[in-house]
Amino acid sequence: MAKSTIEKKIDSKVKSIQNHIKKLQDDLMHWQKIASDYETNRETIESILSVHNAPDLADDKGSGGDKTGNGRKRKR
Repeated sequence: MAKSTIEKKIDSKVKSIQNHIKKLQDDLMHWQKIASDYETNRETIESILSVHNAPDLADDKGSGGDKTGNGRKRKR
């Protein structure tokens, strides 16, 4: 016997939800790995980020250049 329209809609919705759950599970596994990697390498990561976010003192002292670091002075 052929499936009714209602059965087809229900089957379609179930498959859609299953696909969504699979995507969420994959996303969860991805972020759990990131969390684990971060926990393992926390000190290194935070050290790198602190250096990256630190102001570049070389631009302000002795370089004679502008803030872009290309060595040209700004016109005033």
